[in-house]
Amino acid sequence: DSYEHAALLFGALYLGAFHIVYVPTVVLSALTFLLLGVLASADGVRSWSLGFSSESWKGRVRTALFALTILAIIVASLGALRATVSEILVNRSGAAYRKNSDAVQALSLLQTALLVYPNNDRAHRAAVELGLIRLGELVAAGDTTDQATAVLQVSLETTIQHGLAAVSINSGDYQNWLALAGLYKNLAGAGVQGAFENAEAAFEKVSADNPLSPLPLVQRAQLYIAKDDLPQAIMLLDRAISLKSNFAAAYLLRSQVHAALGNREASVKDAAVVAQIAPEDSISWYNLGAILYDAGSYVEAVQSLEKAVALQNNYANALFLLGLSYEKLGRAEDALAMLESAARTNPGDATLAGIIENIRAGLPPQGGENTR
Repeated sequence: DSYEHAALLFGALYLGAFHIVYVPTVVLSALTFLLLGVLASADGVRSWSLGFSSESWKGRVRTALFALTILAIIVASLGALRATVSEILVNRSGAAYRKNSDAVQALSLLQTALLVYPNNDRAHRAAVELGLIRLGELVAAGDTTDQATAVLQVSLETTIQHGLAAVSINSGDYQNWLALAGLYKNLAGAGVQGAFENAEAAFEKVSADNPLSPLPLVQRAQLYIAKDDLPQAIMLLDRAISLKSNFAAAYLLRSQVHAALGNREASVKDAAVVAQIAPEDSISWYNLGAILYDAGSYVEAVQSLEKAVALQNNYANALFLLGLSYEKLGRAEDALAMLESAARTNPGDATLAGIIENIRAGLPPQGGENTR
């Protein structure tokens, strides 16, 4: 049927043009060659005889155009292959870090991915995340030698370059702006000059591109928390919750900000909402228990912390606070059981060991007169 043949020809020409203008995927390249094969084998397709003789100028032009078309398809296919290999390496990097928690090895795989295909913005975003982890490791090491300082500086500069590169490659992808904003947010928290302003500008861009997404508002609130501007953080979290009324992370963060501001009623209310939204999350119950403990509501704190420990029996912070809550209620044996469990997960914690000894001696956890 002439219409079918025309459709096949149009499809083949379109996919061929796509290969020349854009970087196709491997699947799209395979589809193109498959369609060409169907077109070539279709019954009733008219055949044309095009002369490629070098004796006439028409033949030379045809030969050059044919060669350029084949070369363009080959180059585009190689570009698609490079992009695919790069994505595989990015995935391997993530898997390697999840398995070994080795940021250096994972970053090495990302560097290889970017050597294969430098325009992989996803690889740059992943490098920002792992770069922040690596910076945290270097700072935590506490090495102040010149060599360690130089390594830290290079890691910082490289991580920033990855964030800027992701935005430069694809400025229309809000995830790239979010990664850059998150990077500057962490640097602002560390007191790096100019980081706060850069983070604020990046978050403004993300919110402008995605006005219905609450995530940029929550991360921006974290930026203001680091700056100790808690009222502004509350305003941003209010906006995030108005966009998504069941966004547990926003409620959790707002409960903590309210607690820091001394708004106990609002803090407990938000923490309770988090526990309702995410009842299978131990962090939600720990957060509620911690706020109730600080408010002096020890019975309610015990109820929440017991749920946190039931969901995660090696949750050291929950075990510790549950032990202190039991002690406040005069349940010394239960308190010791919880605190000793916490100590098994933190065997080198001298403060915790001292609290346990005080309770065994009938003293308040932090020392003082005998309570027996």
